[in-house]
Amino acid sequence: SLSLGGFYARFNVLGTELKAKSLGLAEACADVARLNLAVNAGYTGGETVAIESSSCAIRPIIAAGGEKIIETQAHAQDRYSNIRMRVNAGTLQITSWEEISHF
Repeated sequence: SLSLGGFYARFNVLGTELKAKSLGLAEACADVARLNLAVNAGYTGGETVAIESSSCAIRPIIAAGGEKIIETQAHAQDRYSNIRMRVNAGTLQITSWEEISHF
């Protein structure tokens, strides 16, 4: 017979895999936004990016002093990931990168 413990363990593994997928998508979107800024310093974000059969959202880019703030969100089923990346506005070098619970 199937034990409840085995069922919950499989459910937890699936949840972990979905979280990893959403995080990977959000990180990919942050990289896309940074690349777009390198190509066009006036890039403003505010778009959805298709990645294979999934997508992620780049929120509008925020200018803050000598930095630009890139925020992205992705989800895989019911698992969400939000990334906030700060980059130097001139060099686009990453000054901070964090996953946050919400914007």
